[in-house]
Amino acid sequence: MTISLKDRVKNSLLSQYSMLFANKDVPSEAEIKAAIERVLNEIALNDKQVIAELEKEAIVNSLIEEIIGLGPLRELLKDAS
Repeated sequence: MTISLKDRVKNSLLSQYSMLFANKDVPSEAEIKAAIERVLNEIALNDKQVIAELEKEAIVNSLIEEIIGLGPLRELLKDAS
């Protein structure tokens, strides 16, 4: 069974940055995004893999939604209409 790139990023993020998420102060969205991007770039570099910008953006946004907790509803709540 192959683990998806998103799941690899999530697993690595949780192991490397567990203190960021365990801290009493909730990390900002920018801090979360930076951590995800760092892990994603590390995995790409280690695997000598080129990841398209659209795929990177999709993975980062999806993981931010999972971490923040509203998931796909967050974008709907942002909509002013």
